[in-house]
Amino acid sequence: MGTQYLIDSNVVIDYLSGKLIPNGMTFMNGVVNAVPKVSVITKIEWAIIPCPLLTRY
Repeated sequence: MGTQYLIDSNVVIDYLSGKLIPNGMTFMNGVVNAVPKVSVITKIEWAIIPCPLLTRY
């Protein structure tokens, strides 16, 4: 099994809105392609505070 990542909701939001620095975007492209894990807290945050950028995911 390869490297796995647990990503924070703030990073997801910044990534989807293109607010990360170029190196961060490049890194996150690889993380997203590796099927990252999302924490329970992030899932709760998404349920409580809907974000238009995340509704399709």
